[in-house]
Amino acid sequence: MKKILVFVFISFLVLPLLSQGIKVRVIDEKANVYLEASENSYLVETLEKGTILSLYGSGEIKGNWLNVFFKSEKWGVVTGFIKASKVEIIKAQKITKDEKKEPIKKEEVPKPSEIKKEKKPEIVPKIEKKEPIAFPQEKAQARTKFSIKFNYNMGFSEVNKSISWSEEIYYENASYDIDYKLKKGNSFDVGLGYKFSNSIGIELGIDVCSRNMSSNYSASIPHPLLFNSPRNDQKTGSYKLTENVVYLNLFYSIAFSKFSMDIFGGPAYFLSSTELINEISFSHSYPYETISINSSTEKLEKNSFGFNVGSSLNFYLARSFGIFINAQYFSASADFDPSGDIPGLALSLGGFKAGAGLKILF
Repeated sequence: MKKILVFVFISFLVLPLLSQGIKVRVIDEKANVYLEASENSYLVETLEKGTILSLYGSGEIKGNWLNVFFKSEKWGVVTGFIKASKVEIIKAQKITKDEKKEPIKKEEVPKPSEIKKEKKPEIVPKIEKKEPIAFPQEKAQARTKFSIKFNYNMGFSEVNKSISWSEEIYYENASYDIDYKLKKGNSFDVGLGYKFSNSIGIELGIDVCSRNMSSNYSASIPHPLLFNSPRNDQKTGSYKLTENVVYLNLFYSIAFSKFSMDIFGGPAYFLSSTELINEISFSHSYPYETISINSSTEKLEKNSFGFNVGSSLNFYLARSFGIFINAQYFSASADFDPSGDIPGLALSLGGFKAGAGLKILF
């Protein structure tokens, strides 16, 4: 411990003033040399106890890191950074006259210019081979907090709803039926995320969706002159349901080497609008054997609270860019009440969706 404290003190006060002839020795059983002064950078080599290294240039110090160079059996002469606590300074010895006459071998004490030249062709290409394109998920998460996603979802849920009512006409009951069918709908989703840590974050997003809705409506109208002689007719109609959802999710991220999985859920606010039938009328002429029915529609809007849950798989192609696939379930209900005597319609909104998209990290 005393050696480490002394060395750290010398590193900050003396090493920046020394020349490149200063040498250090590894004092731990194993010591790692990194390309940069960080344990997250590329690992150049692991050295054994007793390995001799030379300080590079003036012995650059970055925090508790020393810039060194040495001869590697794998790479040749390389430079890198090693923790100051892993080495000790070798005290300089007096040089005899015979030793002064012997030339210093270039391999043992390379010049700074030679080291720089060898660094580019030897070290950098090797790094590219081991990490060609994909950026590890845990590193991307550690360096980014915000994200923006854009994705396209396909809907898989359909809803069928029927309403019926009756009224008295010509002293008999006239009956009406409407069958609505809400079809599948695709949506476009945009979200902004923020990570509190590598695993937990929140996301605010909006899902914009438009769905087709059809109706099959019919009426049974009593005869104005004959009892128990109803006349029937039926028609069809088509409408649109706009279903926009604003959601706020809490997500938990599980990181792997080249991808991550997010599990999320939270409240959702649905802003929906559609056209519904608000009146069914009929016309007939003498001898009143047949009728023809028609309908009028009304545009209705309804906002309601719901929820959503889902999961996504993220594949990172670069440090700040990736693609993902997701599955998500939205749920809410909306009661649309048209004017007039027609009963209201309660629709289930949302449903199961799946899609893919792009994610940008910054």
